[in-house]
Amino acid sequence: MKNRSFNEVINLPDEAIVNIAEAALLMRRHPETLRRWRVANLGPRYLASHNNAKIEYLVKDIRNWIEGRRSET
Repeated sequence: MKNRSFNEVINLPDEAIVNIAEAALLMRRHPETLRRWRVANLGPRYLASHNNAKIEYLVKDIRNWIEGRRSET
């Protein structure tokens, strides 16, 4: 399956599921950063297969995580 472009990913509904590359694109981070965050129990919630062979993210969880990191000035 071909990865979606940034414009496609940014316009996905909250219920959409994205792969690691698309999640990284949405968060403007390198996919390896997401892997490190998962290992350290940081970053947004994710969906994993029973043996962690396939990792996916709900767009809603990514957006909530980003919103939760905002600081008021």
